[in-house]
Amino acid sequence: MSGENIWLARAVKLQSIAQAELTYGKDKFDIERYEEIRKISAEIVAHKSELPLEKVVAVQDREKHNKPVYAWKICKIFILCSIKKDGKFTANIETTESKYFSLEEISKLNLAEEKNNLEQIKMCFAAYENKNWQTQLD
Repeated sequence: MSGENIWLARAVKLQSIAQAELTYGKDKFDIERYEEIRKISAEIVAHKSELPLEKVVAVQDREKHNKPVYAWKICKIFILCSIKKDGKFTANIETTESKYFSLEEISKLNLAEEKNNLEQIKMCFAAYENKNWQTQLD
């Protein structure tokens, strides 16, 4: 495993431990410490991915949120983006067009849920609407 991947794997592991304790822990002092570990792991991911932490919505283990389960692991990073004033979409082999949809319109679409599901899209909308959004980490 390359040095870059080791740090990402370590950050994801730290976050996983912290998240489990935040879910099941009861002691307020332990919870405070695990929140700090979760924050540090998010900072590592932001640093290694060269993405500013304020734009990171979530880092997810694809296997926990999307089906079918693959033989390989995929770490998904959701970020808030903005459009460049002069930015233009160019069709390519993966994407033929670009459009904007409301959450209501998206919920009526037939999504390729093995890529992104409605729950993940709702999370991104919630992050956009919440100025105090906390990065979600698996």
